[in-house]
Amino acid sequence: MEFKNAHIEGKSQDESFDQLKQKQIVTHNKLFNYNSSFESKSISKDKVVVAVLDSGINQNHTELKGIVKKSFNALNNSNDLSDNFGHGTAIAGLIASKNDDSIGVSKNVVIYSVKVIQDNGEVNVSDFIGGLRWAIDENVDVINISLGFNTGSKELKDIVDEAVNSGIIIVASSGNTNGLNAQYPARFENVISIGVVNEQLLPTKLSAIGKIDFVAPGTNLISLDNHGEYSQFNGSSFSTALVSGVIVENLYNLDIKKGKNTFSEVMYLLKKNSKGINLNKEKVGNGVPTFP
Repeated sequence: MEFKNAHIEGKSQDESFDQLKQKQIVTHNKLFNYNSSFESKSISKDKVVVAVLDSGINQNHTELKGIVKKSFNALNNSNDLSDNFGHGTAIAGLIASKNDDSIGVSKNVVIYSVKVIQDNGEVNVSDFIGGLRWAIDENVDVINISLGFNTGSKELKDIVDEAVNSGIIIVASSGNTNGLNAQYPARFENVISIGVVNEQLLPTKLSAIGKIDFVAPGTNLISLDNHGEYSQFNGSSFSTALVSGVIVENLYNLDIKKGKNTFSEVMYLLKKNSKGINLNKEKVGNGVPTFP
């Protein structure tokens, strides 16, 4: 799907959601080396705050109630925070897990919803930068960006640098570029760029190539939809959400201090603990990152 300034992946429907959901939970627990003992390691710690820059989030979905703590509409600073486009709710659903029966990756996360995508799917760079500014001012821990621009700019690079230098980890979709290089901001060196692979951990025909740091499954994924139910989604947008959840677990369970060296520390740990894929690194990067 092409939009005015950005590319955002769409969704497809499937009927056997409950069966597919349970299968996906088992598959991802194994893939990411999930162990329920992780959640008891740091009981006294505050949860990790992830800003989801997207189309809004259906905060009333049963799987997200109590998880979305703050919201901001960067489009017009209004109170309209609904997800009419149906993208942001799915992203949040793959990051955050309410219990062992949820499809999200992490139980140790708080979501801040930042609406930067218009209801028709278009994204303006100025609105996106406004959303980044709000997330920086809120001192979030991670920013999930499941969208991309074909070109970068000094203004975009400057605000990304500001976020990273303050200790915020930015995780961004490489885009469905059909073998072309990653989009921006994923293409910036201090942003963690996520590519998409299928269930067999092989690149898809839509996968970006070039500046890819890590990959995760992004085909036929079950997640939450903006109608309070479940749908099936495809694309690097959703791979990115899974990796954001894994990064949350690394931040929560390991002694990583927030500051100018946070990015390099997190990258080192993710590379060290990732599951390598024996393919061209320009297609799969360092492989699939795992729990600490």
